[in-house]
Amino acid sequence: MDRRAAVLLALTIFGLALSAVPRSGGVGPTYVEGFVSGDWTPEASPYILLNNVTVPAEATLRVHAGVEVRANRFTRIDVLGTLIVEGNADFPVRFTANATPGDAGYWQGIRAENAVEVSITGAVVEMAEAALTVFGGSARVVDSRLTGNFHGLRIQDGAATVVGSALSENGMSGVYARGASVAIKDRSLLAANRVGLDLGASEVLVENSTFVGPTFADVSLDAGSVARLGEFRARDPGRGRGLREIPAQEGGGKQDTRSRPGAGEEGGGGDHLRRS
Repeated sequence: MDRRAAVLLALTIFGLALSAVPRSGGVGPTYVEGFVSGDWTPEASPYILLNNVTVPAEATLRVHAGVEVRANRFTRIDVLGTLIVEGNADFPVRFTANATPGDAGYWQGIRAENAVEVSITGAVVEMAEAALTVFGGSARVVDSRLTGNFHGLRIQDGAATVVGSALSENGMSGVYARGASVAIKDRSLLAANRVGLDLGASEVLVENSTFVGPTFADVSLDAGSVARLGEFRARDPGRGRGLREIPAQEGGGKQDTRSRPGAGEEGGGGDHLRRS
């Protein structure tokens, strides 16, 4: 190869490399606090939470694919109105700590209180006290990851639906529910949480989803709670799949459910869980 050809080849390779680098062409970072609404776009990303932000009851905040939100310590996103997060597999929306490295509990997370609508798709929420907290009202989480928080999803006197999402490596629980109704389905994953489901006076339905390696228990529930596990899979040795309803013991008292040794992973009937 002569020198001219080598130069042309190098320029071609460099051009291809540049074409693979995202061009924001934007004005970010954008610093936010107080009341927020409208559209958060990749061009203005990252969005830095200087202090708490609030979506008012009459307002909508739409967060577009590819946006990154970085939160200062102890800040949070309060939702009274409508929050729509529109990430996807190629361009997720990331909510994270404004620190490197961060740790669980660095910021407080997204908190919806009797919100008009909360719809989170294609997002990663990490390093929060609770990735998503729902006080009253309802929320829907689709194709997202709530990971590396104290709690993945925390619900009180409300409802949530989790579809095709991972709640993983949360230091206290994947789902913490009090007086709540929760549905987890369609390829969702609860993995390496201290407790997969921590239920108090709550009801949860788990369908076509997987538990992997909790450090304490798959399910912990009190006397007022019921966990219905339909077509679930527990991917540790000795865990099973099938349809199982777990009511708490009569007379109160907390109990934990874990897999019983001896039931194969593909077993259909059997008692796959034990109470402590």
